[in-house]
Amino acid sequence: MRHRRSRPRGLGQTFSPPDYFDTGWAGVFVAGCEAIGANPLDVAGLLMNESGFNPSEQNSIGCVGLNQQCPGSQNFLNDYTVNQYLALPISEQLSYVFAFWQSKMSAAGVSTISAAELYQLNFLPATFTPGESSSYVISSKGDPYYASNAGLDTTGDGQITLGDLQQVITNAQNNNPALFAYLEEQILLCGGLGGFTTTPWLVGGGLAAGFAGFFAWRAWR
Repeated sequence: MRHRRSRPRGLGQTFSPPDYFDTGWAGVFVAGCEAIGANPLDVAGLLMNESGFNPSEQNSIGCVGLNQQCPGSQNFLNDYTVNQYLALPISEQLSYVFAFWQSKMSAAGVSTISAAELYQLNFLPATFTPGESSSYVISSKGDPYYASNAGLDTTGDGQITLGDLQQVITNAQNNNPALFAYLEEQILLCGGLGGFTTTPWLVGGGLAAGFAGFFAWRAWR
């Protein structure tokens, strides 16, 4: 009897894509990331944290979909009721997600953006200033925004910074490795990394070697 070797984190863990991962979703996602100049893997981590990459997700205060947007305050559901929007497959919801981000970026006069800044546009768009460092403070203990989002303060220092938002994205990638491995594979198959070369589970060997190794592992198992 052949014994299987231990597997890299995320690889080989069971993930059966639900039906809302419709044909072509990854191409729409990659095109959207390219249009705003954002790293697709980090944007995937952002949506993982917001909704588990589940377009039918709805939270207790009525925020809906992949990006947990609020139909009332953000007024983005021009064509659908909430229930109709929640029933959309990923590729169709993504058009609304990227349109929201692009409108905010256009208002700020920027053409490229980090995933942490996209998270800031979700969280507190009024605080967005292009090109700030990871130490930029978005919210502090004592204000109402901090009180309802204290989980974004990853260091527990009483401040929510851009660096905290990036850490939240990284944590989402790490905490659900099977889903992230699937998303990463689909993004790679669409050629979606371009000049972006960072990815949490490809360490030391480089992206090309890791990608080749992934498919070799798939064939071996």
